[in-house]
Amino acid sequence: MLDLVDDTPRTPAAIFMREGAKGDAFRQWFDLTGDVILFDRIAAWAKFDGPGALITEPYRTPNGLWTSRYEITDVGRSLLRDGLTSIDQAPPLPIWGVTAYDPKNPWVVVEEAGGRPHLRRLGEQTR
Repeated sequence: MLDLVDDTPRTPAAIFMREGAKGDAFRQWFDLTGDVILFDRIAAWAKFDGPGALITEPYRTPNGLWTSRYEITDVGRSLLRDGLTSIDQAPPLPIWGVTAYDPKNPWVVVEEAGGRPHLRRLGEQTR
């Protein structure tokens, strides 16, 4: 999701509907989670007390509704480039019955080449 955010402040709808392969791949998650969960996640990144990957500002749409606009920070670009170096660099995420990125109970989402994303306790190896 962070990879869809750039230096131009954009609403969640504009971020989630970005054109191209990255946007298409991201939207496949809608079938699995729905869009509200993904909106909550982008808001969590912006509210997170950690490294500050996203910044947000209130925004009134042309039709008068209030939303937020998000843009990526240098920290966010570093996380995209280098990945997480510590579990506390991402906001906790309740998912599949556990909380991912919880330093007190470290489960993380793992994406391995050719496989589907899955949860694993931090430090555990694939069997």
